Amino acid sequence: MGDSQRRRRSLIAVAVAVLATAALAAGGVFTRGQDRQPVKTRDDGGVHAILCAIRFDLTTPYTYDWSAERALVSEGWLVVLDVERELVRPRQTAEPVLQMGTETLERVNRGELSGHLVAIVPKPIDLESSPAFFGTPDLPERVDGLSRGRELTSARARGIAPFTPEAVALAIDCGGGPVELADQGQLLELAAQWILEYAPDEDRRAFRLLGIPTSR
Repeated sequence: MGDSQRRRRSLIAVAVAVLATAALAAGGVFTRGQDRQPVKTRDDGGVHAILCAIRFDLTTPYTYDWSAERALVSEGWLVVLDVERELVRPRQTAEPVLQMGTETLERVNRGELSGHLVAIVPKPIDLESSPAFFGTPDLPERVDGLSRGRELTSARARGIAPFTPEAVALAIDCGGGPVELADQGQLLELAAQWILEYAPDEDRRAFRLLGIPTSR
């Protein structure tokens, strides 16, 4: 059996195990965020807590389509954020742009039911000094560094502070790592596993990222 086939079987096993846990959980839909109470350090900005975080390095960089600069991503963070559901509800118009510090985050899932958003931070920023917040509605690919800087200044003026060191430490402990990955595909596979854990209502999205066929 080749390495790619073994990897696919391993991913399927992870997906099945996560869904089995969700099915056995009492009292409705299970999400990993219910497994432990997050450190709620945020009262505004639409991002209430950071639940999990892992630093990643990529052997092959990829072009980041979630900012105007379209820079190459070779390292950064994968995070799970507890967010205001209304702010991530799908719209037919521009949506509030999610930022951490001066970086626009890539939303890997929707999160409107679970309130949990798996997102990619395209640079290895300091999580303890970078506030996370939803800014002015726009298309992320139109937002440049100057605009992001203005949004960060506005957020700080509104009192939006970074996560506490304790919250960041718990999130990094949850994620483990750092992890070395081959490319964007492997990064999205890891994100898909976190979607199954934190937002299992979006299992079809996770399966697509994992390359697992679904009957629905």
